[in-house]
Amino acid sequence: MEPIVRRSNRIRAKEQPSNKLKYIEHIKILHTVTDDLQIMTDTLNEVELKVVISKYENLIGDLLGIN
Repeated sequence: MEPIVRRSNRIRAKEQPSNKLKYIEHIKILHTVTDDLQIMTDTLNEVELKVVISKYENLIGDLLGIN
């Protein structure tokens, strides 16, 4: 049986590829979608606006890991 090699969190973090660029790009896309939603607010009724807000809040919650 091979011995288990223990590594610090700092070393493991260096070994794993960074997802920061992926997250930055994702935020930029969300920002663009939000800009488009703002333009559309005049064309949506109250029910549609509530649905859009609910889905958008769920999306942000999922990204932030909030249940």
